[in-house]
Amino acid sequence: MAYGWTKEQEQYLIDNYGKESQRDMSKKLGKSRSTIGNKVKQLQSQGLLNHKPKRTRGLWTEEEQQYLEENIMTMTLDEIAKALGRSYTTIQQRAAKIKKANPEKYDYKPREVVREIRECPECGSSRLNDVGVYGTFQAKYFCVNCLMEFDKYGKRVNPML
Repeated sequence: MAYGWTKEQEQYLIDNYGKESQRDMSKKLGKSRSTIGNKVKQLQSQGLLNHKPKRTRGLWTEEEQQYLEENIMTMTLDEIAKALGRSYTTIQQRAAKIKKANPEKYDYKPREVVREIRECPECGSSRLNDVGVYGTFQAKYFCVNCLMEFDKYGKRVNPML
């Protein structure tokens, strides 16, 4: 993260405050969200920035609601937010409401994993644990002996977080 604020960065913040999320501005300006929040407070105290941002979006349309419901299980929330022109947080909150209202439709319990691999490709041990399958993730396994995580093809993968 860069230290200090340039005049261009300040002007960008003044021009886009309330139009973009702090998350998006953070990425574009190369600053943390807390740094942007502190700068907003400073600019507000100087009278250069309104205290309350203007709402750029209103109520959800039927088409937006339907798009979210259709793609909630196949797309990331970032992708949906970009497609609908809404903030990540707005999509996240609306998705949580939808999932809470329809728990049987949006069940996130792990699916059964069919063991195709019987031994670790690294050390040959049969002491394997299923990491599992969630949403659109592939099946992954963990070797207790060599602490390696791999997919169903025996290829080493990054640990699931």
